[in-house]
Amino acid sequence: MLIFQITDLDGNVVEDILEDQGGEVVIPYNDSRTAKVTLSVYNRQVLNAQPLDRMLKALYATIQGVYLVFWGVILKPSWRGAPGTVEINAHDQTIWFKKNNHRYGDIVVDVGYPVNGVGMQMLAESAIPLAHQIDRGVKHPGILWGYDDSHDWKYDSALQLVIGSGPMPEKITAPKPGDGAWDQSTRGQQIWETFQQLAGVSGFPDFDLRPIDADHPPTLKDPDSILRVPNPDGYAPGYYAQLDTYAHIGGNKTDDVIFHFGFGYDNLEDMTYDPDGNAVINYAVEAYPGGEQGKKDTVHRALSHNENSWLKYGIYEKWVSANNKDPKPILQKKANAWVSAYCEPPQYFTIQIRPEKGNLPGAEEPYRFIDHFGIGDEITAVAKKGFFIKEIQGRVMRVTLTKEKDKKGTQTSVDCVPDVGGSADPSDQGI
Repeated sequence: MLIFQITDLDGNVVEDILEDQGGEVVIPYNDSRTAKVTLSVYNRQVLNAQPLDRMLKALYATIQGVYLVFWGVILKPSWRGAPGTVEINAHDQTIWFKKNNHRYGDIVVDVGYPVNGVGMQMLAESAIPLAHQIDRGVKHPGILWGYDDSHDWKYDSALQLVIGSGPMPEKITAPKPGDGAWDQSTRGQQIWETFQQLAGVSGFPDFDLRPIDADHPPTLKDPDSILRVPNPDGYAPGYYAQLDTYAHIGGNKTDDVIFHFGFGYDNLEDMTYDPDGNAVINYAVEAYPGGEQGKKDTVHRALSHNENSWLKYGIYEKWVSANNKDPKPILQKKANAWVSAYCEPPQYFTIQIRPEKGNLPGAEEPYRFIDHFGIGDEITAVAKKGFFIKEIQGRVMRVTLTKEKDKKGTQTSVDCVPDVGGSADPSDQGI
């Protein structure tokens, strides 16, 4: 079940919400967590639903424990007269990355950053007010640095990116063999954009801005990590999240977590399967800020395509003019990532887990989020209904926990997409 609270900006609980009319928490892969809860206008607790001045906290209770799954600032309390409700919408601490930009004086602009978890922390530091501003009492993002098992990257003799450590290049845009892989942001670039660019490349860090408090155990990839143990002294007031970075979030649970729709354990209320041809990208171009300087300028652009996809479907193109001062190998890796992931129609599917036991004799308790699987894990879903006969494996990209009015239990919706892993070829430079 989902339990909601309203807190002040120091983390003190000001309202335990006991009579809500439903709520929701969305937990995505490499993206922002959001939450909402609906109250009656006759519930005095709505008076504490103040935008930016109050925060919404959500706890998720399972058979194995109670977990903190959301803690973020209230952005938009939406009052509705006819139904007599207030929908309280909140956003996690990545809101600071969306509302702030890199500046001169930030190390990622003046110097650069490595393309690993430490570099992601350096990007996040741009959202922290200056020291003299904090001394005056200006609020800060309330984010701590946490778990990191991301890879370091370097350039090999052919200037290809490989896993390994190396020194910062003398010139980031012109690396030499053996140099570490670094990138550089530009003044005025949105912090969130740089996060998304870094996390969107295969092999570069995945991240989770994980809500934290002293009363509930964190949920981590590594169950034996010391970070699972709550800080015995508590967290300082005003800290709500911890930035964890990974080489890869999740694991392969396709043989262990199997959902059935229409037969077997029948532990799904619904399953949808949406292969999407409109999402196909079999030709991708990543360009340096301002674009290349002419047709013969191959340093400031990277092109990638999938030959089999071209021959089957024709050319489906994506052109990205980035704000980052990416060296050519990183531009190439970004272009390859688009083509590798989308050269075939993505086999999107969504499952809705039954909140109770399956309805067939001997059915087991359904698999539950956190207890049995998490964001980034690969799971299996099988459907048998009419001509809808499909067995598919995919990565968990988004989990939506929903508490519906007058319904028991928590409804769990899981959005998945299989890893395509198609080839990415930079050889065709003809267009």
